[in-house]
Amino acid sequence: MGASIFPNPDVFRPEYPAERKFFNAVKGLNSSWTAFFNASKGIGKEESDCVLVHKTYGVFSVEVKGGSRFRIQDGQWGRLESGGYKPITNPLSQAENIRGNVLRLLRKIDKYPDSFSIIVLPNLKQIDDQKSSYGFSKEIIITKADFENLDEKLLEIRNFVLSENNQQPKKVQLGKEEILHLKEQLLPSHYLPNLKTYINERGERIQELDFYQIERWRDCLDQRNPTIIEGQNGSGKTILARALAKQRAERGLKTILICKQLLLNQENKYQLRDTMVESYSYFELLFWLIENLDDEELSEDYIFKFVASKINDKKFNIHKDFESDVYKHIADKSGYLFELYSGSYDALIIDEGQQFNEEQFTNMRKLLNNESKDTITVFADKFQAEDLTWEPPKWLNTYPPLLKNYRNTDSIVKHQEAILDKRLEESENFGPLPQFIFLDSEKNFYNEMINQWNQIRKIGVPEKSIIVLSTSRTLIDSMLSICVKEKTISPKQFFTVEEFTGLEKFAVILLWSKDMTAKFSEEDRLRRAYQGTGRAKEILRIISTTPSSEFYKNEKYLKEL
Repeated sequence: MGASIFPNPDVFRPEYPAERKFFNAVKGLNSSWTAFFNASKGIGKEESDCVLVHKTYGVFSVEVKGGSRFRIQDGQWGRLESGGYKPITNPLSQAENIRGNVLRLLRKIDKYPDSFSIIVLPNLKQIDDQKSSYGFSKEIIITKADFENLDEKLLEIRNFVLSENNQQPKKVQLGKEEILHLKEQLLPSHYLPNLKTYINERGERIQELDFYQIERWRDCLDQRNPTIIEGQNGSGKTILARALAKQRAERGLKTILICKQLLLNQENKYQLRDTMVESYSYFELLFWLIENLDDEELSEDYIFKFVASKINDKKFNIHKDFESDVYKHIADKSGYLFELYSGSYDALIIDEGQQFNEEQFTNMRKLLNNESKDTITVFADKFQAEDLTWEPPKWLNTYPPLLKNYRNTDSIVKHQEAILDKRLEESENFGPLPQFIFLDSEKNFYNEMINQWNQIRKIGVPEKSIIVLSTSRTLIDSMLSICVKEKTISPKQFFTVEEFTGLEKFAVILLWSKDMTAKFSEEDRLRRAYQGTGRAKEILRIISTTPSSEFYKNEKYLKEL
């Protein structure tokens, strides 16, 4: 059992890279340690990088500094950045101030432990006395080389400081009562278990366009050339597609937004409910076209006539009740259908364009009138294309891609890089490390899924903010069936990865069956893994009967976490 860490590492990671390096090292400490990161309550105006508490060693006030080159001139600390050395606060002074404030909190409950101030420089491998002087003993500095044996290094610092001050160790025990007191005093309320407000705020931020996206949006507004904008998982393609559709409709253009998946279209309809934008999934659009054929046109095709007779039946579900041959027939005749409705719209926007082939693009293009026939904007991510050779139609002009990841945390992006063996654009969102849980038998899927579900719920994540995904329809149906029988997880929280394309949840549990390795090519398997992991905004749990060495194409990226 490792150290107790607050805030809960399932929902928190430090913002800056240097602090995250130390954060990961602390997770390797034993259970005698408790760590409080970003403590800012009850200790004055400053925020502590970390307060470490040991049951018997005492309290360690930690100041972490990024960078690798420092200098002290006339008592002023400086760190080498672009443009030269920039002044920074003396890290020992910062650590000392925090240490004094923490001791004050403990004195309120009559505890007087040993206490120490330490400096962490994660980007330095070691301290070279010949090159630099920090104005205090190098013995209280922790470098990258010390992370592997951090427990030993902290004990060395304790013994050094006590020896330097001719002090004997105090026999003060810091147990559960003291830890609870510090937790209540040090942690701001937004780190406490109820995450409802944070989750809502996170969702709102994702729905907003930032400056970079607005620039792409403005570029497209007056553009009458057929255009494609590509972007990786989480880059805001769907948000931008909705914003563009809304604006074009407000300008008086009859606008249609088309995607492939039913669930994504339901969300598009909801987000655009107060606009004049028409939104359809591809097959819903085909059914709508059939529904609006006149009797003479319907009589030309008995399948069309059959479909039209069923559409208004409330007990009928067009997505479940048709056999595949009916869908195939309609798809084969889609060119004819689109031709009948040629010129019906002024503007066309296509989301998740990588799910459409060139024939479908050509058919959808027929919906535009001659005056604005090229007012088309397509958003796509070729890494998610089912056809691994997918390329957009040559008549689409390429716009600068969306490079920033708005949805996922930096740690989720690292897992996606490991899946694809490819560098992706970094995210500015910070969150907990994803977990990969290997099972030696598929019989254990249900129990582990429930275990992970309960863990996520325990830290305060609402049920509606968690989704269970798999690339296997069989596996999803099996888990869903057991959950219905055992009355555990709602059926509304189960989908295949393909069904959930373009959508996201705060927490994702991805079920990965071993048959994925045998059933699909490596490229297709990696695409599905990339797509599935990209649905998670903050918390990602991968439950797999395939070992990590087969799930990830290159695990070297995970070492950067």
